[in-house]
Amino acid sequence: MSIKPILFNTEMVRAILDGRKTVTRRLIKPRYRDDEGGFQVITRKNGEFVRVEKVDENECGIFADGTERHVNPKYQIDDILWVRETWLMADGCAGERYFYKADETEISKEARLSYGYKWHPSLHMPKTAARIFLKVKDVRVERLKDITEEQAEKEGFCDNRSMIHSPENEYSNIHSARDHFLATMLKIYPDVTMDSWVWVYEFERCEKPEGWCI
Repeated sequence: MSIKPILFNTEMVRAILDGRKTVTRRLIKPRYRDDEGGFQVITRKNGEFVRVEKVDENECGIFADGTERHVNPKYQIDDILWVRETWLMADGCAGERYFYKADETEISKEARLSYGYKWHPSLHMPKTAARIFLKVKDVRVERLKDITEEQAEKEGFCDNRSMIHSPENEYSNIHSARDHFLATMLKIYPDVTMDSWVWVYEFERCEKPEGWCI
């Protein structure tokens, strides 16, 4: 078991806090230089996933030195993930305190702006500011296009086709949870296609690890 950071945008942090997001998909990327080739997903004849294998320019999984190189998932089952989110530190009567964009309301936004505080990117959030911890329950590999409507909802996306009269839902923005998720992934990853392979990490909220940041 390892403790590792994971990035989420503000919308997904809110979905985690609301209990709507219990899974995340991340594009499988090769870890080595482009001139070493790409990677391939190894499956059995029945389609069962075996491993992701780094390959050379001749599409051979065995390199000149006789070794095999694999692309392993960044997170493993039972790993604890601490969520990096958009944050800031402000001074108050009780001393310094962390605040999070996912919690911001119109009232708190006005207060923040009046004091000149600015949000810091999630990438720069220190461990001491972490408030959300997730335990990885399952890791698997899928093609992006294989996501179901149910899984898209577990990703934190919603089907708004029945909410066309909502002020936030214009007629040009009607979608199922699956369609919304796929459109978002295609926007985040410029090189992704519907046939791209992704890591699928299932998780659940957990307590802060004992001894965290001591």
